[in-house]
Amino acid sequence: MTDHHDEPSHGDNTHAGMGMYVVVFLALIALTIASYVLGGAFSSAAVTNPAAKSIGWAIMIVISCVKAGLVMAIFMHLFWEANWKYVLTVPCVIMSTLLLLALTPDIGWRSDNYSEERIRHAPELTSSEHPGHAAHGDGDTEQGQPEEGQPEEGQPEEGQPEETDGHGS
Repeated sequence: MTDHHDEPSHGDNTHAGMGMYVVVFLALIALTIASYVLGGAFSSAAVTNPAAKSIGWAIMIVISCVKAGLVMAIFMHLFWEANWKYVLTVPCVIMSTLLLLALTPDIGWRSDNYSEERIRHAPELTSSEHPGHAAHGDGDTEQGQPEEGQPEEGQPEEGQPEETDGHGS
């Protein structure tokens, strides 16, 4: 007869015990509190230093990634999985990073090619948010009145027929 005592039985758990789950849970609570406190501190510091808000967001994103890694590694048992998990995750991480890098310039420079009409109807941007246009340059005077020669809002331009509601009135 063969001896099967060296093989683990189906009831054996090679994963973390209850203590590991409690430690990870407490770490998640501590990281959440740290993220909240640091976010608040950097938001209040942004009043005097505009770059502080961006730094605060970056720190909160890093903390969130650490928390997600803990959840995936421990609660989803990926820490104890075979190395095939890298075959699935590494290409996803690479593609996500490339997509983020490819779309970031579009987001940052999307308003550089706005038409004058779109700029006129876009929300107000500060010069730090949109260095390409100085305070919009949308043709409005300081009082918010259109410049001479421009129609008022809701009025047709010269030479264009007036729009009707389709009922002849």
